[in-house]
Amino acid sequence: MINALVAIDLDLGSSLAIRYAESISDLIDMTVQSVHVVVPDKSGPEPGMGWVRKTWETAMKNTDREDIERFLELENAVRPRFFKPKILLGDRQEELLHELQAGDYDLFIEGALPTFNPADFNALVNSRLYKQMPCSAAMIVKNLVSPQKAALLLADDIDYSPLVSSFLSVFNKPVMELDVYYCRFGKGSDLEVVNQAPDSPLFAKAADKLKEAGWEPKACREITGSPKEISEALREYSLAASALKHSTTKKNPMAETLARVLSSVLLCWG
Repeated sequence: MINALVAIDLDLGSSLAIRYAESISDLIDMTVQSVHVVVPDKSGPEPGMGWVRKTWETAMKNTDREDIERFLELENAVRPRFFKPKILLGDRQEELLHELQAGDYDLFIEGALPTFNPADFNALVNSRLYKQMPCSAAMIVKNLVSPQKAALLLADDIDYSPLVSSFLSVFNKPVMELDVYYCRFGKGSDLEVVNQAPDSPLFAKAADKLKEAGWEPKACREITGSPKEISEALREYSLAASALKHSTTKKNPMAETLARVLSSVLLCWG
């Protein structure tokens, strides 16, 4: 069973994450825990120690708890899976990292509205939270399209093994159509899609590993182009899965492709 943590705030991105988590929990065996981090207002002084500080912390948590519970009630009118959120107080990234470590979660889920600026996505995946999170995969939810068709993206600098293993750890049985792409990034050339598996031993091993787990890719393709061109070619997919290194830079072409796709992203590290 997958143990998932969903980070929520009072915003549209969290609404997307909640509804998407509901959708995939109907497809796979998954438990869901929601968490909200109360970030103290830095404009005023914080109380000292002892019961005064404890009372202040409790009051802040309770105020946000009421808002979050009302928010979740609206989002879960039919299936109340999220009615007992954890309310934490402190730095958001620090508290989420601590909860991910303490709760032994397999998957982290949060919403991120689509943006035309790849720098926003890069800032997210290069944050301390993403670089240090202990779970093997993160789901970045960009829209409410239910997961019906997935694209698994490989490239020269991506180790297929952790990517496929992470994908299978979340989706341990075939629940949607799956196509596998071998991406070759380049500028100044037209987009080219070859509807056959590339001549690559690593690609073949990735496809074999998927087949052994019951996932028979519907198509295996090689695609060449810029990140923008490749992302536009992936418009038909509701989920894009790939891997990044924890040392990802802003010029990483796979990161830019994942930033530009309109689909939600399943991200692992390798």
